[in-house]
Amino acid sequence: MNTNTVDTFQELAELLECHYNRINTPSFIGADPVRFARRYSTLQDIEISALLCATIAWGRRAMILSSCQRMLDTMGTSPYD
Repeated sequence: MNTNTVDTFQELAELLECHYNRINTPSFIGADPVRFARRYSTLQDIEISALLCATIAWGRRAMILSSCQRMLDTMGTSPYD
């Protein structure tokens, strides 16, 4: 690796760390679709709810949250079942 490549990796690592610190907080999660997967305790329900929410995650954030809420509400307490 040359020096430029090392510098680029270091810059990328710092950028990713910055975004991780911004996003991985309770205040961010409360307004993000990831909150829906966190309401379940079984791995199957977490995975299914995350996959389903990801498939409709486009557009305005408020619209995504509303759509995820409606979709998961129709599935009751276990989307996997």
